Amino acid sequence: MAISGDLVDADAHQGISALKRQIDWISTWVRSADFPLFLCSGNHDIVLDDNADWLRALARPGVTVDGGIGVFGDRSITCLPWGSEAQAFLRTEVLQADIWLHHAPPAECGLGRSDFGDQSIDFGSDDLLTALSPPWGARAQLVLSGHVHTDSKWLTTCGRALCLNAAGDNPNAPVPKHVLIDLACGAATLINGLKVERVTIPGIM
Repeated sequence: MAISGDLVDADAHQGISALKRQIDWISTWVRSADFPLFLCSGNHDIVLDDNADWLRALARPGVTVDGGIGVFGDRSITCLPWGSEAQAFLRTEVLQADIWLHHAPPAECGLGRSDFGDQSIDFGSDDLLTALSPPWGARAQLVLSGHVHTDSKWLTTCGRALCLNAAGDNPNAPVPKHVLIDLACGAATLINGLKVERVTIPGIM
């Protein structure tokens, strides 16, 4: 399972004790997981410390978190933390990873835009865009993100990578919006309420 940030629901009306209870619950869940987990921090996850150290502390065999690179099958997966410096995206081992997790999608790709009145603002990551574009030539085949909650667009391409954004805008949905990825047959399926949409993933097999 891959979760691309905002594990914590950092509502402005919540106090520190409520946020700590969330982190304790998430930490207990991660520690009890008996399946592979890949987690990167989002902007809501750094409310109590700037580096999401609580998330980094959960790293163990089978659980890859901020700054780590793990393996699922024969694919390498890198988890890039919120607030990474530009150089973090350009490390050789990151550029060679097959799948990237980063909370914000790449800028200028269409997945990072939100409308505010008559303005459209791009909340995507310029550093991620740079790493996926020439001359860096990142090997990434998939980029999994969130951050921007929209139902208008959930996939695009950037460089060689297919970029997917599963962030939902309905916190009361009985099943959270998510994407099922089948690496064996090279397909991704969006599950969003009653909406189901399947696409092929070029070059992933």
